[in-house]
This record gives sequence, C-alpha cells and structure tokens, in this order.
Amino acid sequence: MELESLQKILHQHIAQKKFLLFLDDVWSDNKNIWHKFCALLKVGAHGSKIIVTTRDMKVSKMVSLVEPILLHGLDEVAFRQLFNKCSFGTLDPEDYPELQDIGRNIADKLKGSPLAAKTLGSVLQSDLCQQHWDTIMKSDIWKVKQDEDDIMPALHLSYKYLNENLKQCFAFCPLFPKDYKFDKAELVRMWMAEGFIEDTNTKRMEDVGSDYFLEFVNRAFFQKYKFGGFVMHDLIHDLAEMISAEETCSIENNRQTKMFSTIRHLRVEGKLPLEVSGYDKLHTLMLRKNSPSDSLFEKLRSIRILNVSQCGLQELSEHIGKLIHLRYLDISWNSEIKILPDSLCHLHNLQTLEILGCHKLESIPQELSKKMVNVRHINANNKFWGMIKDVQRLTNLQELPTFSVQEDDGLRLVQLKDLAQLHGTLHIENLENVVDSKEVQHAELKNKVHLTELVLEWNHQKDAKLEEEVIEGLQPHESLKILTISGYKGAKSPSWLMPKVLSNLEKLELVNCMGWDDVLPFIGQRLHLIELHMDGMPALKQLSHEFEGKCFPKLKVLNLWNLPALEEWSWTEGKDLFPCMRELRVWKCPKLKRLPPFPPSLEILTIEDCPELKLNSKTEDDEEGGCYLPPSLKVLELDNCGEYSKLLPECLPNLRLVTRLTIRHCPHITSIPPVQLVELQFLYISNCDELRRMECLGLLKSLERLQIAGCPMLVQLDVEDEQAASLLSSLRKLCVDNTALLKMSPLRHSLPFITELVIESCSEEVIFEEAILVRSLTAVTSLRFLRCDKLRSLPAELLHCLPFLKTLMVSNCPQLQSLPEMGLSPFLERLEIYNCPQIQAMPEDGLPMSLDVFICSGDVHPKLREQSEKFFVDRYNRRVSTLDARYFHA
Repeated sequence: MELESLQKILHQHIAQKKFLLFLDDVWSDNKNIWHKFCALLKVGAHGSKIIVTTRDMKVSKMVSLVEPILLHGLDEVAFRQLFNKCSFGTLDPEDYPELQDIGRNIADKLKGSPLAAKTLGSVLQSDLCQQHWDTIMKSDIWKVKQDEDDIMPALHLSYKYLNENLKQCFAFCPLFPKDYKFDKAELVRMWMAEGFIEDTNTKRMEDVGSDYFLEFVNRAFFQKYKFGGFVMHDLIHDLAEMISAEETCSIENNRQTKMFSTIRHLRVEGKLPLEVSGYDKLHTLMLRKNSPSDSLFEKLRSIRILNVSQCGLQELSEHIGKLIHLRYLDISWNSEIKILPDSLCHLHNLQTLEILGCHKLESIPQELSKKMVNVRHINANNKFWGMIKDVQRLTNLQELPTFSVQEDDGLRLVQLKDLAQLHGTLHIENLENVVDSKEVQHAELKNKVHLTELVLEWNHQKDAKLEEEVIEGLQPHESLKILTISGYKGAKSPSWLMPKVLSNLEKLELVNCMGWDDVLPFIGQRLHLIELHMDGMPALKQLSHEFEGKCFPKLKVLNLWNLPALEEWSWTEGKDLFPCMRELRVWKCPKLKRLPPFPPSLEILTIEDCPELKLNSKTEDDEEGGCYLPPSLKVLELDNCGEYSKLLPECLPNLRLVTRLTIRHCPHITSIPPVQLVELQFLYISNCDELRRMECLGLLKSLERLQIAGCPMLVQLDVEDEQAASLLSSLRKLCVDNTALLKMSPLRHSLPFITELVIESCSEEVIFEEAILVRSLTAVTSLRFLRCDKLRSLPAELLHCLPFLKTLMVSNCPQLQSLPEMGLSPFLERLEIYNCPQIQAMPEDGLPMSLDVFICSGDVHPKLREQSEKFFVDRYNRRVSTLDARYFHA
C-alpha cells in the first residue's frame, strides 16, 4: 500500500480518538524521521500516549523531555529464586550450604538480569563444588570498569568457561546479523567447514556439532524461536561481536568499512568493498544481492566457506576449482545458472553443496561423483539428484532424500549399495523400473543402520507379481522408525513386516496399495508402533485383532482412509484395545459396519462417509454397548456416520473438554440440548435436514467460529427466554446460508463482535433488508458472498455501514447485478470477484485509495476485467514512481 494511503487510513482510525502506542526497542535517533512520524499522530485526542523502549539514551532524549524510566533488574528476592533455579536446577540449594554465601555474592554482581542468571547459572550448575564457584566469584572480569546496570562481565564469564571448540563456534556467530533465524544443521555444517569440530572415531562430526549447539541452547546463548529455528539475544550477539571484532566483519548498505588485516570472516550485503587487501586470508565470505566478479574467485586462496546464494549469478565461474580449501559452497537461489563447470570437481575437500532454487540447471560435471568423494551433504531438488550418475561413489554422503530408480545403469538400485553412512530419510521412487528382483538385494537396505525413515514408492503399475518379489528384497534395518509403502500393487505382505523383524517401528503408512488384502492380523502386536495410516486400499476387506494380550499397546494415532471394500473390523471382546490412543479417523469406508469400543484416552474422533455403521449391541456389563463417546474428546467430527449420530444428544453433556465440534449429514439429529460446553471454540453444523432446535448456542461462551448451513428446518438457536438474552462475546467468524438466522437470539445480540462474515449457498434474492442488521456489524473486517445462485442485489448502503471492512469477496454469484450503489468502504484493501458475469463495473465513486489488491477471475464481464487490469498497471506504476522518488531523494 502507498504511504499516502497509509497516512489517510491512520488519520481516519485515530482522528479525535485517544490511543496508546507502544514502540519497542527503538534504535534510530534521526530527529527528522521522528518529527515526521509524530506529526501523523497529532490528530489523536488529547491524552493519547506513546511508550518507547530503547537501550540508547540519545533516543530517550529525542522522543521526550521528561526523565526516562530506567528499567532495573528484578528485585532481590525474585532474582535470588531465579538464580537458584538456574544454578541448581532441580536440586535443593539448602543441600549445598558451602555454596550459599558464594552464590549470594555472585548473584549481587548480576544486577538482577534474568539473562545473566540463565547464562552464568548454567556455568555454575556444571560443577557444584566450592572451588569452581569461588573461582568464578573472584574472576578478574568483575574488575573491569562497567556501568551500574552492565551485565556484560557476567555474560563474558559464561563465555570464558566454554571449552576452546565452543569458543570458536560462538565467535563465528556474529557473522550473522541480529535477529537472524539460525538453522541448527546449517550452522553445524559451517562449523565443520571451519574445522571447529573435531572428527572422532566414535561420533560423526554432525552429531558432535549438534551436541555443541545443544550446549549453547542450555546455556541460553541461543533461544528457540516460536516459528522454528533459533535466535540469539541482542546482548549475547553484542558479546560475540566484542569477542570476534578482530576476525569477523559485516558490511551492510554499501558502507565502506575499514577492515583489519586479521579479518577471517566477512559478510557483505550489497557491493564488495573496493579496496580490500585481505581476500587471500579470508576463511568465510558471504555475499548478498551482488554478483561476484571472476577475479574474486582467484583471490580467495584460503576460503573454507563461500555463500553466494541469491546473488543473481548467471553462471558459476570456472575459477571455482581453484578454491582447493573450500568445504562449504552455497549457490542456491541463483535461478539463471544452467551449467555447473567441470572445474567444480577439483573441490576435493568440499563437504556441503547447497544448490536449491537453481531451476534452470541443465547440466552438471559428469565426474562429480567420482572426484568429489568427501561430499557429505547436498541440498538440492530431485532433478539435480537425477543428473548424478554413479551416486554410489559418494560414500561419505550423509543424506539422500530421494533416489529415483531408472533402467539406466547409473540409476539402478545397486547404486545404494555402498552408501552405508546415510542418515535420516531415504525415499526410493519409481520402483516399477526394477526389471529383475535379484537387483534389489544389491541395495543392501538391511545394512543402512542409520536410516530412521524409509519410503518405498511405485509410481506406475507394471507387474504385481514382480512387485511382490521386489518388496521382499527391500528389507530395511531393524532400527528403522518410520516406514511408508506407497503404490504397491502386490497382494502379499513382505515377510519382514512381521513385528519381530522391524521391532522398533513407530510409524507405518500404507498408501494406494491397490492389491493388498492381507493386512496382517499381527500388526496390532507391534510394541512400539505409535502411528498407523492406511489410505487407498480397495482390496482390503477385513481388519482383525483377535489375539491374546494388549492390542497396539502404544498406538496413539490411527487413520483409516478411503477403504471402499472394508466390511469387517473384528476384535476379541473384553480385551484392552488401544490403551494409549489419542486420535482415530475413519473416512470413506462405505461398507464398514462396526467400530470397536472407543478407549477412554481418545481426544480426536472423526467418522466421515461411513453410512453403514451400526451401534454395537448392549451387554450386561456395558450399558452403552461400547458405543459411548468418551469424555476425553477434544475434537469430534461426525459426517454421514450411520447410527453413530444417535449418540450425540445423549453424550454431549459429558463432552466438557471438546473444543471443536462438526456435525454434517446426520439425519438422526433433530435437536441439540441446552448443554454448557465451556471449552467449545469451533462449531460447524451442515446438512442436518431434521435439525429443528439448538438450545445450546447461548451457553457457548468460548465460541469463536460458527457455521450453520443446509438445515432448512432450524427455527431456534437458543432457549426461548427473552429475559436472559445471551451474548456470544467471543464469536469472531460466522458463516450462514440464510440471513434469517442472524435475526435469532443469540446471534442478533452478538453481531457487533463478528469480524469475519461469510454468506454461503444462500437462496435469497435480496439480503439484509433490515437496516438494523447491517448497522450491527460494526466490527466486520472481512465479508464474503460464496455460491449465492439467486442473489441479485445488495443493499445500497451495505459496505458504507461496515466502517472497518478490509476484504470483500464475491464468488459464484451469477445473478448479482452490481455492488452497492453507495460505493465501497474507504478502508477496503482487498477486492476479489470470481464468476460473477452480471457485474459490469465498479460503483461510480470508483475504487478507494486504500485498495491494494483487486482480482477478477473466471467468468466475469469484459469491462470489469479491463478495470481490474488497469488497476494493476496503475498500482505498479505508482510503486515504481515512489521507489524512483525515494532513490532520487537518497
């Protein structure tokens, strides 16, 4: 969105309103930028506040004339509790009286900082002896002149007690910018390339490096990031920069920075420095946004790590072969590279090659596998792996994500024979190309002791009998944890699938195994199996668990999907079935007649498209006949589930933990009783033709999403008590097929809380005829009309009555003539129109300035499509003009 539009929207949102704005961790002390920013906020009401946090006193003085509030450490009592927890872990500090006074003295030096307590606490916890703690307390580092609240000495002590290998690894990290999301495997491979990790006979380098990384996490040098990966606290990063200042340098935004002759690790965002004499001494070079010249490769005589990903490389220089010490090469996401030069094969020491995203790559050196024998990691797409002939020569390879079998000699299964170091996952596809069952023995999968996951996939059908012989020869090592068999057309199970052979198997997936009809009654005897998935097995008619002992003693997840011939599921009555099961999903088993009793541990239950299911007969010992819905359920989905829908009204009051409830195609349900499901957040009800009353809706105080569709007899949503009008204050998303439902209690009282409204498959020609309904939708930010075949018009003032509307979608409404006459919301950001041929153009007022996305697709009027295309061109031109103006101003 353009700056001018943003300013206008901000003005509309805060004008004459009191607001509180929180700006965290401000670093810029540019007064001009600050004054321009504040000018935008002056339209707010008197009494509005801005809270700013910063570590720079210059910023504090710039933003306010009042004295800043200095945040000090935790109070003494709270900090001492935290310090003891970090220093003693689960042990009782009182059991170590000799450490009490020393610990108190050390804690006083940490200024109440939680970060210091965590980092130094891990050092203290490593050795709970008086001498170790006394040495830390008397360290000379505490004597360094410091500010009152400076905790850097404490952090520096944490660094001091790292071993030499860990110190090297830590000092390498400031090469990455602050807030960088570290990937453990990537960083470990770089440490390996720099020689920071010692190679031992008992443990491979990757595992040693992983231990190093875990040690850093335990010492709070790295912290887990909520969206994956790890981050380094700013103060820890500052410590690393201070320690590595003479060896590590980062140059950003084309700033010319003087480099010490001792620099060994360099990262450059933008153009390379014009005058740098130390390229021949660099061990690490990371470039971004700028393609390196050929001459640069000739200078990098000592380089170990070269990262030129996303640099717009057109080709990889022939001089790459001169970098004889190179161990880590990243050329990923240079999409124009078509050929890798033959000189790449001269990199005999290369350990890691990153080459993802080179989509136009057509050719690689023929002798790559013959000469690059030290390669341990290649991160590439399947096309690249298909180009490598004789992959068997890469005997140090640690991962081979996918191996595609071909009739070509260089891509047969025998190529896997000598790859004994493979770890992680191996996916063997196109197994139909195996022409001789004797060939599979040469793959020696049984000797791949480090594999944790194996995928065996047939992509096309050829000879089912041959497939049975092939799969028999693909026996994996007994330590395998995860096995997937996909596309297998044979009828027989391989003998090695017996529990005694793969005794450690935890997850088994059988997918599209079209001829398999004997899925092992003994499969339930697997002691360690946690997940079982069977999907697309049309020959399977029976499941049987009739044997002595517990069935699936550790199984937590069972998915039975698309088993059209499955009729019988038998078990021994009274046996302990699935004692640990958490999730059961039965989907598209149209002939299945019975389900076993649900275990009391079950949390997720889905039954869909199983119309022949019958309830088990009651017994003297079990009044419910094993058909009760366990109170442990948190997610329940019933869709065309035969007689199991009868259980719902009776069992619903006991489902106090359920958070998601879906009821579809359940003709037995006529009413839902007034039950108080305090945890329920999502409720979806559709195509229940006989449902007349819902007396529970007003009691669902935690409900966030509600969908009601295809229930033509529904006339009541709540108890009929106008004195106790209910409010669903948590409800945010609502989807209905009949706007008459919006007039019923408690929905009519809850409309002001709705932020996302969907009208789907509505049969009305005109909707929202009562203006009071529209005016109640004051919080709606997203409005969608989907598959409303008869809808002809919308109220003239509809969109102007929705003050915060940002997204409008109209899809498959063939009779809709136009959008509201009064125009679109002035805050609209996204407009999507699909398959609405009667809408010819936008309202006369035109498109709002705030609009950022305008999509027209499918069957739409030519005028409307033209208007959409013009909007796209105009927006593009505006953005280019803005960028040019900024560049010129800079």
